[in-house]
Amino acid sequence: MTARTAHDVAGAFDSGLTFAAFAIGSALIDVKAARRQADAALAEDFHAVAAQARAARLTATRAREAAAARHAEQAARRQATDLAAHAQVALLRLRIAERATAA
Repeated sequence: MTARTAHDVAGAFDSGLTFAAFAIGSALIDVKAARRQADAALAEDFHAVAAQARAARLTATRAREAAAARHAEQAARRQATDLAAHAQVALLRLRIAERATAA
């Protein structure tokens, strides 16, 4: 069967092209699947980085709030100390005035 007819040659060519088309289609499907996996991995990485950024912003906000609370507490302590000092001065002046009137 070394001699082939034109029909045999056309059939062989057609089956070769069909095989090539299937191989190309399969390769394209594999490429799409690989791209889908790469996109999914990239999306996971993006979400992880976004979560880390949110956590960092939250930590910074909490640190600022804690610093503001410490500052407010220090201011309140200073004010309480000042008020106590003013009260002591007022008491001393009252005692001095009482002694002056008693004498």
